[in-house]
Amino acid sequence: MAFMRLPSVLPLTLAARCLTTTRPLISSCERPQADRDPRTSIPLPLPSLHKVFAALGDESRLAIVRLLLDGQPRTSGEIAEQVSLPASTCSYHLTKLLNADITVCVADGTSRQPVLRREVLDDSLPGLLDLIRHGVPSSVESPSGSVPGKGATD
Repeated sequence: MAFMRLPSVLPLTLAARCLTTTRPLISSCERPQADRDPRTSIPLPLPSLHKVFAALGDESRLAIVRLLLDGQPRTSGEIAEQVSLPASTCSYHLTKLLNADITVCVADGTSRQPVLRREVLDDSLPGLLDLIRHGVPSSVESPSGSVPGKGATD
């Protein structure tokens, strides 16, 4: 049985198709420094929605994000103290925020400080940080007068 030889044009066609369907690259000058890996200077990935919302589904992590919204550099110990968490629990929650691409760690001498990826979150999820900062407005109710997601009470 003889194998059919494919025309040599096929790889070029596939390459041309790949080149025309890819998104334009973002130059390094357009990305904020906090969105680069400090060790390699490689752009960090954009956060995925399911990771962000899973990470923000915890009150302790929301409190940490609210604290980081002011942009002040803090160590994990300072964060733990300010949100009233044990250091080990705070470290666990900071790792969850880091893994969800909500924060990055910036080296400051011998310590590493978590920094909120504010610009990326604002670009990919507009209004999310404002909602976290101010909470859900009390005027958000269903037509029946009950809060969405809450069971009816008789």
